Amino acid sequence: MSELSVATILDQIWKALRGDGPMPDFVLTYAALGAVLWGFVLFKGFLQEGLRVATGEHSELPKLLVKYLFVAALFTIWPQAADKLSA
Repeated sequence: MSELSVATILDQIWKALRGDGPMPDFVLTYAALGAVLWGFVLFKGFLQEGLRVATGEHSELPKLLVKYLFVAALFTIWPQAADKLSA
């Protein structure tokens, strides 16, 4: 009988998510979906900021850029960091 430790179970789940065998790589699929959705969020945010500037209101663009760059960096780094942690 094989040992069922938490590490073994998590390793099997990670292999399934990463497309071990005939299954698709769900991590890459969801990362691509997230990138598309993130593009829409960025478009909407910058469009709203452009409208604010056009109407003469104060621009929050620097604060907006910092938030969006931080979240984009997390989306970019997460798959590689998760691979390193699981190895």
